[in-house]
Amino acid sequence: MRTLGLFLLALQVPGTGTPESATGQDLLQLVARSSPVSKIVLGVLILFSVTSWAIILYKLWTLSRAERQSSAFLDVFRRSSKFSEVQAVCPSLPSSPLVGVFLAGYGVVRAIGELFRQPDAHIGFLGFGTTMGQWLSVPLLIAGLWLIGRAGRDSAKG
Repeated sequence: MRTLGLFLLALQVPGTGTPESATGQDLLQLVARSSPVSKIVLGVLILFSVTSWAIILYKLWTLSRAERQSSAFLDVFRRSSKFSEVQAVCPSLPSSPLVGVFLAGYGVVRAIGELFRQPDAHIGFLGFGTTMGQWLSVPLLIAGLWLIGRAGRDSAKG
């Protein structure tokens, strides 16, 4: 209650007894007559407000772009009959978090599938008893995990 009373006293114009007369004053005149410290505080508050709105609008734009690209990815994923068709579309949709999940999952599924097929006759088994197909799946897995991490980092940046 004491704070409210001090606030009302601060709103009163010198020479008048009621705070209602201060509401009719021009805002620019009020700022012009304020102290330098008040002007600095007002400037800092305006700067923070503009910065906050810029962050909000940027996040809104980023999330709508991610939603559009995720929708496009799901459309291609549902229409295609081969994973290679979906994989070909992935570079054009960098903001969709689903692309990273797909690439990582595709890399894992492809590496597991390579366990059940014979290695190429002219290459044979490589290090650690793996095939060339399994080693070629590693970049897909790494790219997928990197895209998932980037999507998480972008969402955590604020």
